[in-house]
Amino acid sequence: MKTIVPRFLLLFSMFCGLVGCQEDEYVAGTTSFSLKLTDAPAAYQEVQLHIKEVQVETPSETFTIPVTTAAFNVLDLRMGKSLVLVDDFELSSERIQALRLVFHETENTVRTDSVEHQLTMPEQTNGVWEIEMTEDLKPGIPFTMVLDFDAARSVTFNQDEEQYMLKPVIRAFSESVSGVVRGHVTPELAMPTLYLLSEGDTLAGTLATQQGEFYFPGVPDGNYQLEVVSGQPMYEDLLLDDIALTAGEIVELAIELPERDSIPEATR
Repeated sequence: MKTIVPRFLLLFSMFCGLVGCQEDEYVAGTTSFSLKLTDAPAAYQEVQLHIKEVQVETPSETFTIPVTTAAFNVLDLRMGKSLVLVDDFELSSERIQALRLVFHETENTVRTDSVEHQLTMPEQTNGVWEIEMTEDLKPGIPFTMVLDFDAARSVTFNQDEEQYMLKPVIRAFSESVSGVVRGHVTPELAMPTLYLLSEGDTLAGTLATQQGEFYFPGVPDGNYQLEVVSGQPMYEDLLLDDIALTAGEIVELAIELPERDSIPEATR
């Protein structure tokens, strides 16, 4: 039996044979790219950061984007507040393979107990911190990425060197498809730490504010647990199960930590 190949399929096959057709090729065009920074509370009075540049790496080139914002206190960027680092920069519509933050050499500091200390980054980084990620950009469709900076885990004290270190712990997510888990813990005196868990793994952690508020941005759709660890021994810890979230949804929680019947000996 003779097989008949439609003419347009034959021509397409010949074209691909001549120029090479790959499934992962991107449509030519540009995408308006924006970048925001947000933060979770930390037990410092102030954490000043100064980011000079943002580098965006794609398969064809690396874009270097100057950041015009002066040094800022990242602890101000809490409970949904954010700072725009890049605003509507045109990138080629390809895959983002990596994103790097280039920090100023000297203008990163931490204030604790009313004393300001210089923040030092690991020498091998040369002041550049890379965030591993992949994101496919679509022609003509603006894309906004949010960086969730974890100040509590990013700023640590090195006992051996007797200096404060800056090793950024950052979670990147798309602003358009991410949900939020937020709420309030009482009593405020408990000063809890909260961990958002997915299948036993920690997605994010944060300290409650002095008002007992907490905020987890950039949460993909799924089912989660929330572990609430009291900062005071007179209150019990809690684990909340079956927190269901759909893309773009905001889940609001009101949590009350019960008092312990007795305070453990080790904490007295």
